Amino acid sequence: MKEYIFLGLLLSVLIIIFIAYEVPSKDDFSPENPLFNGLSQASMLAGMVQENVGSLSSAPPNSTLFIIGPDKSFSNIDANEVKSFLKAGGTVILMDDFGTGNSLLEALDLNVRFDGRLLMDPLFMYRNPALPIVKFSMNGSALNVYFNYATVLDGNLGNRCIGYSSAFSFLDSNENGVKDQDEPFGPFCVAASFDYSLGRLIVISDSSVFINSMLDKGMNEKLLSMLSGNGKAILLVGYWNQSEYTFIRNSLMSSLYALLNTWLLYPFVIVLTILGATFGKIAYISLAKRGKGKAPQDNIQEILKRHPDWDEEALIRLREEMRQ
Repeated sequence: MKEYIFLGLLLSVLIIIFIAYEVPSKDDFSPENPLFNGLSQASMLAGMVQENVGSLSSAPPNSTLFIIGPDKSFSNIDANEVKSFLKAGGTVILMDDFGTGNSLLEALDLNVRFDGRLLMDPLFMYRNPALPIVKFSMNGSALNVYFNYATVLDGNLGNRCIGYSSAFSFLDSNENGVKDQDEPFGPFCVAASFDYSLGRLIVISDSSVFINSMLDKGMNEKLLSMLSGNGKAILLVGYWNQSEYTFIRNSLMSSLYALLNTWLLYPFVIVLTILGATFGKIAYISLAKRGKGKAPQDNIQEILKRHPDWDEEALIRLREEMRQ
């Protein structure tokens, strides 16, 4: 009985590990998320490597750092890491709308902010006014980029602006879906480029341009390719709020990967082999015992107890015939 309990627990652990490995995160902007709100396709196409802010110091000078939809504010320490990355010649792509990107812009002492009000366009749009089509100018190329519930950039940007909404766009301050008389209208700056020491910072007022459901719209994929460049593409992680499942999954997989990369891998494999052999032995013995048990039709006495009017000799002959 104890063996069954132990093996049941072992099987449960293995099933949990299998589920954690096979079922990806469903969090917004997660590079493991293959659903509409994930970054799995963009991450694969651009060859993005996931890194924490503390790892940026070892990145090559021509690297591109994508900061997409941060939920958490940047501390001074983390902002200084990004600043050092820029000063070393790296490129930072900051994509946000209603998140905490302004904390990084403030720490970098740049005169630009995410407005926070919803950008709408009743004419140049995809499906509905909250999905406006904007114009980017990148390296001499004009791109039609599809936004998704975006905002605009505030500040005296001048020729730093590389992306504009149309003249029909407006900021839906009260979010009633229509243009009110006191609401500002476009064109608005939605993307801007700043030289920063040896590096460059590009600010885009929408965090959803490269999610799976938007990447194939318009020239979004081409924009991703142009921003990624030829160097190392890095996706900054650690600034999104994780769901409970994602937290448990990441903790479990990190522990498992850490285990498999140490000398403990070998005893772990040996233990699994022994447990597998033990489980097979117990299962074999259990099946063998069941096979040796008498079927109801072979137990003549039990049958006669249930049907006392039956002929015992006839039952014995029938049993012999069935065995033959």
